[in-house]
Amino acid sequence: DLGIALEPTNNAIQLGCVGGLHAKVTYTGQAAHSARPWQGENAIHKAGALLQRLHALLPRPVEIGDLTFYEVTSATLASGGRSRTIVPDSFELNLNYRFAPGKSIAAAEAELRTLVGEEAQIEWTDRAPAGAVADSVLTRRLIALSGKPAEPKQAWTDVARLSEAGIPALNCGPGDPAQAHQVGEFVRIDAIVAGYRLLSGLFQST
Repeated sequence: DLGIALEPTNNAIQLGCVGGLHAKVTYTGQAAHSARPWQGENAIHKAGALLQRLHALLPRPVEIGDLTFYEVTSATLASGGRSRTIVPDSFELNLNYRFAPGKSIAAAEAELRTLVGEEAQIEWTDRAPAGAVADSVLTRRLIALSGKPAEPKQAWTDVARLSEAGIPALNCGPGDPAQAHQVGEFVRIDAIVAGYRLLSGLFQST
């Protein structure tokens, strides 16, 4: 009847989750000696226009009911060149696109292809669907028990897998989302106790 992903949410109820694409974007040039760059084509320089577009790209808000998700695209890895004195003939970027619930993977891929343009090759390395915003009796009951408005989940979680299986799902657990992937992250014991009491309240009310 309800799936609960025990993600760090500060015990808030976070609905849905953004989907995610990872794409390897490859620019191809021609190697040359760096003292005579006109004899080659610098693959790193060819990526300059895309990097400028990414730098200027603002988070795009998408409203679903009372929730606002943000669609964002980031270059997260870069690799190119084989010597300090050789104009590189290949340059690779990893692009990560996070998209709001309601958008299909195919639509997200089409948007990322448009952003990249025609100068580079794209290889999809990971595809993860967005998770639906659950609305059920149990969801509303847990929101009421928390005493706080529901929030959007600005990350990918297993809510997406549960949604695909037809199970209404949400995110709720102790821990501060701002600490995710940070050095020395921790969870307060009183937050664990509060999360336990919240879920116990839901189970005892059903």
